[in-house]
This record gives sequence, C-alpha cells and structure tokens, in this order.
Amino acid sequence: MPAPLSIIIPMSRTDAIGLGPTLGALSEGVFDGIVREVILAAPARDEKLSEIAEETGARLTVQAGPVAKRMHAAEQIALGDWTLSLSPGTILPPGWPVAARAHIQHSPGMRAAFRLSGYGGFRASMATRVFGAPALSQGVLSPASGPVARTVVLLRSSVTVV
Repeated sequence: MPAPLSIIIPMSRTDAIGLGPTLGALSEGVFDGIVREVILAAPARDEKLSEIAEETGARLTVQAGPVAKRMHAAEQIALGDWTLSLSPGTILPPGWPVAARAHIQHSPGMRAAFRLSGYGGFRASMATRVFGAPALSQGVLSPASGPVARTVVLLRSSVTVV
C-alpha cells in the first residue's frame, strides 16, 4: 500500500530560510512510511527552490497568485489520499506520524490540525475550534478527496514555528 500522505508547503520568495527545519522534521514521516511526497507550491520560478526540491526529492509546482491558488494547484497534482499542509518554518513534533496515522485510520472525512505551541498557540487553537479554520502554521491534515466535515480535530501533539 503506498504511503497515504502528500505534504504541501506553500512558498513565497522569502520562505526558503524556514524551509530547512520544516523538511528536517518531515524525515520522521518518511522513515515511518506515512509520507508519499512533498510538494513545494511556489508563486514563481525560483532557482533556490528548484535546487532545494531537487536535493530533497520534493516536487515543485509554480502557480502565480495568492496562497489559496497555489495550494489548489498543488492539491490537484498530489498523489496521496491525504494532504498535510504546512507553512515553511513549521516544525512538526517528534512522534507526529503516529498522531497523523491514528487520525487517518480513525477519522476518515475529518480535517485535523496540530496544536500550536508558544506565543499565539492558545488563540490559534481557539480560532480553530470556533471558526473551523486552522492556520497553515499548525499543520492541516485533510482528506484529498470526498466529502470533508467542517469540524477540525485538534491533535494532541504541538508544532513549533521558527
């Protein structure tokens, strides 16, 4: 069975600096067998991002426009049954693949977000609960197809943002 998760990271021209720690934290999911691919969604062709994608084995998609448009373009080419959308600079916690796999197995059709640690974590968690709109800095886990419930489950693990 192929790994179920496509990681999507929307980029801007200044995000390459925070990308290293984010990609490093994803390695646990690669070794665990949950990560199928990583897609970097850029607004324009960028030599530095092209190099990073090539060196890490990530796919690079280029789509001009706002983040939502880049995310949609990346979702259209994603091969996984689930997507995990992250902001560059988001560092998933140790053990994150266990939390993600448990959610995928036990909550089909429901989005999930990791809790955000540090400054702003409480506000972000409350906004997720009240409005059902988690921030990309939390890491948003969603089914790639089919109906999706508006409810967002907050996973017990906390992410850090650099």
